[in-house]
Amino acid sequence: MGALMEELIRSLSAQTATDVFILLVIGVFAVAVFQASKRRHSRFLVHAPSVMTSLGILGTFLGIVIGLLEFDVNDIDGSIGPLLEGMKTAFLTSLVGMTFAILFKAVDAWKFAPEREAASAPDEVTPAHILAALDRQGESLSAIAQSLSASEEGSVVGQLKMVRADLGDHANRARSERQQFQEKLFRQMEDFAKMLSESATKVVIEALQQVISDFNRNLTEQFGENFKALDESVKKLVVWQQQYAVQVEQMGQQFALGVEALQTTGGAIGQIKEDCARIPASMDELREVIEVNQHQIRELQRHLEAFVAMRNEAVSAVPEIRAQIANMVESLDEAASDMSTALTDRSEQFATHVERSTVAMNEMANAVSNEAERIGKELAESVSEMSATAREMVRSLEKASQDVHEQITACTEEMAELIRRETTRVLTGVEQQVVAAVDRTGEAVNTQLEALDRAVAQELERVFNRFGRSLAQISDGFTNDYASLVQRLSELARVAS
Repeated sequence: MGALMEELIRSLSAQTATDVFILLVIGVFAVAVFQASKRRHSRFLVHAPSVMTSLGILGTFLGIVIGLLEFDVNDIDGSIGPLLEGMKTAFLTSLVGMTFAILFKAVDAWKFAPEREAASAPDEVTPAHILAALDRQGESLSAIAQSLSASEEGSVVGQLKMVRADLGDHANRARSERQQFQEKLFRQMEDFAKMLSESATKVVIEALQQVISDFNRNLTEQFGENFKALDESVKKLVVWQQQYAVQVEQMGQQFALGVEALQTTGGAIGQIKEDCARIPASMDELREVIEVNQHQIRELQRHLEAFVAMRNEAVSAVPEIRAQIANMVESLDEAASDMSTALTDRSEQFATHVERSTVAMNEMANAVSNEAERIGKELAESVSEMSATAREMVRSLEKASQDVHEQITACTEEMAELIRRETTRVLTGVEQQVVAAVDRTGEAVNTQLEALDRAVAQELERVFNRFGRSLAQISDGFTNDYASLVQRLSELARVAS
């Protein structure tokens, strides 16, 4: 339906709509002037100014709609022209409608209304006319009093009773619906809390199992690789110890050979010493051979000096060999000590890792247990708070409903009392005006009758307007209470989710 109306409005141009509404306003003005010139007091004549004003307002909104339908946000420069045409139609039709309405009211009040009053007024006011007017007035007042105080459904009191009964039924129905909603809300909240607790416990257990499984797998992989590396290191250490034992054995053999060579050299030196000791005695006996063997002696002395140098070198080499052997033994001791220290450190590190892993697992288990307990407590507290909030909400709704019911009852009673007082006052004023009108001329009677009609209409309009405002305030209060209820339920749902 909306698309059809939009297409129909799109098919109209702004200028066409302007011409159509101006012609309609001029037509209504012409018909109203024609009927007024014929001295016809018809309903069309009464409502003609309102019709012309309404046509102008309708043209205003139609022009605005035409301008907005032609407006394109992607082509603002090209859409300004059609938008201004629509605005021109809007203001022009409104201006024409109000102008012709004001013009017709002025012409009617200045020319046609006096002619209609003169035509409808009798040539001479007689007591019969006055009596007839009083009878009509009495009948009108009786009808008004009957409609105000009668017990039928069509009377004002009957309508007020029906409104009061409808409001009571509506309040009972709203109370029943709130009770059902409260029970349904409690059931859903209990189901939600149970489901949330079960799902949270299940998720925590699954997460804990997954963490423990991952920890065991990582622990096995890490320490398994460390044990493999340690085993390879120990194997290499055993091989190195075997090779080092062979080297030590070879060095021992070489050292034994060196000792034997030194012992042989020592024996040779001792023999040479003995021979040298016998030389002086032999020189006395073999003086003649000394000269012959002088050369041999010098050669022997040279050889002896060489042997002495060799002896000195051998004696000086023995401490160095001993130092090297001592260094080698110290190196072996240090290597063995380092190996023992490394093995001890590895053992301590492994024990430390195992203790840390055990402590970490215990702390993780305690943390998970504490977290599960905290989540359970928070869920329980949340459910308690939600239940308390829901109960408080229901109590506030019941109190608001009771207040609305009391306000409606008070407004109804106040309205009935006001109607009775206004009716009494109006009837008293009417009686006084009738007594005064009998003593005056027929023109005064007609004037008082018109004033009475206007006063009664104004009082009734004021009373019913006040009644309508009271009902509107009650409806607004109920709507605001319902809106606040919906908002609080939405906030409660967001908190729960």
